[in-house]
Amino acid sequence: MTNTNTATSDLTQVKRRQQQMWASGDFHAVATLIQPVADALCDAVDLQAGWRVLDAACGSGNAAIAAARCGCDVVGIDYVPALLARGRRRVEAEGVTVDLLEGHAEAIPFPDGSFDAVLSVYGSMFAPNHRQAAAELTRVCRPGGRIGLATWTPDGFVGEMLKVVAGHVPPASGVASPLLWGSEPYLSELFGDEIDALACRERTFTFRFRSAEAYVDYFRTFYGPTVKAFEAVGDAGADALFVGLVRRHAGTSTGPVAIPATWLRRSRSAARGVPRVEPGPVSLTHEESTTQKGITMSRSTIGKRRWVLFALAATALALAASALAASDTQTGFGFSASEISGFPTGAVFLTGGGAFNPAPGSFTLGAASAAPRTY
Repeated sequence: MTNTNTATSDLTQVKRRQQQMWASGDFHAVATLIQPVADALCDAVDLQAGWRVLDAACGSGNAAIAAARCGCDVVGIDYVPALLARGRRRVEAEGVTVDLLEGHAEAIPFPDGSFDAVLSVYGSMFAPNHRQAAAELTRVCRPGGRIGLATWTPDGFVGEMLKVVAGHVPPASGVASPLLWGSEPYLSELFGDEIDALACRERTFTFRFRSAEAYVDYFRTFYGPTVKAFEAVGDAGADALFVGLVRRHAGTSTGPVAIPATWLRRSRSAARGVPRVEPGPVSLTHEESTTQKGITMSRSTIGKRRWVLFALAATALALAASALAASDTQTGFGFSASEISGFPTGAVFLTGGGAFNPAPGSFTLGAASAAPRTY
């Protein structure tokens, strides 16, 4: 009992220090830069108007506001009151309806199955107790609902920056790195049987500043982790180290910088109970998994007769696309065949009864109800 109480007390202290860190600076200033990530995540999860959606560890409300724009009924929770206050001003300015409440990602204050979709953009990954945070995300998501996460990858720019921060402000003993949430194998193990489909895709968000020094000055002023790092070591060494990191990832030593920051987008379906299956033109028989370029997607096989029909249709579409590509004429979808081939191989768009892989001349069959839309 003493060990359990000690562990609980230690985590409480960690969370208190985290609250202070995120309240330092003004994270909202950083959130405004990365709003496109929340928009992309909502699109990938394929939110439906009228759904009840939770934004866990919402900060000033990026994902919550993006979901509200989709016509959803949205609640956001965070444990930093100042960020919630800023978020409420944003909600009012946007003219949308979002309830922003104080709460912890490890103890979400809602009953089981309260939400059709649960989102977290660079939020739950920072919870000190990873398993508890993951368990809470799945607990409040209804059976067959969707969970969408955006997390920084360990080997990307922000991942490296956070490692530099940890070198100056060491994490509490026994607390796992938040960057583990940027690893697909770790997430598969973390969520386990609580989900029945996992779709991961690496994406890149680009920070753009007038100079490397401007980036460092912005983040040392507004981003809690770097604020604390500069407080710990002062300007001298840390300033030079962060500037060098920015220039290395931007690939330039002078002038404006465009810094690609890799993040992992995950969409998953909750496994508890019987998932809600949207009506579609295919009959589902069982689930199978396929991997393209390290991206795991979920799809459903279909009955033999309908498979043959869809295969014939797919072949005809592929031949038509090839012909259009040769002449670079305009397709019936509002863009040219050459623009189709410009999409990255492996991007998958679920539409009705099939998943269109925009690698030239290819079409992958799948069921719209099998997994969230992935790009």
